[in-house]
Amino acid sequence: MVAIDFDALTAILSPYFKVNIFECDYEKISPWNKKSGNAIFVCMKR
Repeated sequence: MVAIDFDALTAILSPYFKVNIFECDYEKISPWNKKSGNAIFVCMKR
């Protein structure tokens, strides 16, 4: 397992993918508010 922050992961993925970040609690998925430490990355190949 490797620890990396969201900005670094986005920078690594963005040249190859369109990156969407969502936050997730146990009831809903919504756009990431840049405060939550719980996120799901959804990437679509460019």
